[in-house]
Amino acid sequence: MTTNKKILFVCTGNTCRSPMAEALFNTMNTNDQWQAESAGLAAFDGEGPSDTAVAVMRDVYSADISGHRSRRFDCRMMDQVDWILTMSPAQRDQLRWLCPDSEDRIMTLGDLAEEPETVIVDPYGRDYETYRSTAGELAALIEKIIAKMT
Repeated sequence: MTTNKKILFVCTGNTCRSPMAEALFNTMNTNDQWQAESAGLAAFDGEGPSDTAVAVMRDVYSADISGHRSRRFDCRMMDQVDWILTMSPAQRDQLRWLCPDSEDRIMTLGDLAEEPETVIVDPYGRDYETYRSTAGELAALIEKIIAKMT
């Protein structure tokens, strides 16, 4: 079966949280009709992922994100995805302001997982344990989202 639906995970720089979420979703999801991608609100196109994010994803989830390259969010991406999931309400609100015609498809991970107050804190520049904790939070929310999709 071919992929025909996409989720876009959005964070700030597209080097930590959203690439981890993208990999977790694509690894955990068994429904091949859905695929995840990622972008960042303040990303510089072409940057590699955080070394610590790469290590955590490899060590804990056996996922390789080393080839990921960051990309900056653009409202034209809305034409290619079904849902946009952000890491915080502030990011969700910013995207809804930037892309008002698509606001019904923009929500936080917590919104979709029925934990609306959830904020996934940016681990950028922090230690391995902080990244591991962030990845664990993402995995728990993504597991709930996947359960709703099946």
